[in-house]
Amino acid sequence: MSLATEDMDELDDRDREVLEVLADGRANPYLIRNETGLDKGDTNTVLTRLGRAGYVRQVTRGLYEITDRGREEIGVVGGVDATAAREAFRELLEARDRVDQEAIDEALDELAAALGVERDG
Repeated sequence: MSLATEDMDELDDRDREVLEVLADGRANPYLIRNETGLDKGDTNTVLTRLGRAGYVRQVTRGLYEITDRGREEIGVVGGVDATAAREAFRELLEARDRVDQEAIDEALDELAAALGVERDG
């Protein structure tokens, strides 16, 4: 399932749920079913569709992982939801003036370094 042979116009909720499970690490269909609540048939259908579209790949029999394309689709980079982390960073900047500025500044420096973003203030 390593070749993207099927174009998917848009991912549905089931597709996204499976990708989010796989964003946490490799998983087998049993784990995916437990995490998503999908039945066996739906899980297999979704994995096949995602594999054909290049969002996931089958590592070995019964073991799947998300691809870079799949991570990009759900906004997860390196296991971190970069969009949410950047938003949290902005909110922390806004809160800085209302609380212990020194402690918040240290936390902001660490968060900025971890995300690879430049600190505005």
